[in-house]
Amino acid sequence: MFGEMVYAPHKLYVRRSEKQYDDFGNFVGKSDKEDFLCGCRCDDAGVRDAITLNGERFFPSYHVVCEKPVALGAFVVMYRADGNVRGEGKVVKVAEANYFGLFQIWI
Repeated sequence: MFGEMVYAPHKLYVRRSEKQYDDFGNFVGKSDKEDFLCGCRCDDAGVRDAITLNGERFFPSYHVVCEKPVALGAFVVMYRADGNVRGEGKVVKVAEANYFGLFQIWI
């Protein structure tokens, strides 16, 4: 049971951009890929503002609890079970939630 969420109604994906080049090394464009990370849930977003370790103040839109850690600065997308986007944004803070091995991220 440890490390596995009982209630995880959403799916968390990490979006990464890949630059594309032609045969001569010229930049052609970029494509976005989304890799499934884990199940997640949104907890209360009652935090009005928070301060990072380097002293920056930010106003998170989502407080997400998930099974795996996410790198700071990563762009994540949450999907509902029906496939619609629940929320998306850049990860601004990561913390370990409790002894169950879950992680909290603020987007």
